[in-house]
Amino acid sequence: MKTKHAFIWPRGCSALPREHAQVEVPAGAPVQYNKANQAYYVLPGFFKDAIVRHDATYYGCEVKPNNVEV
Repeated sequence: MKTKHAFIWPRGCSALPREHAQVEVPAGAPVQYNKANQAYYVLPGFFKDAIVRHDATYYGCEVKPNNVEV
């Protein structure tokens, strides 16, 4: 699975100001489905920056269902 369209991930858990805590996720980013909370997330390993990867691992970079290509 992968994202259909690029989107901005507003990392709410970041200590940075809102305008600096946003990450652009491109179309084609790998996605996984989490059965426990019935949501799609970008795979944390996709992110090269260690802090962003940490946030994706522990907080999740959620993808809207209509933006997932199966």
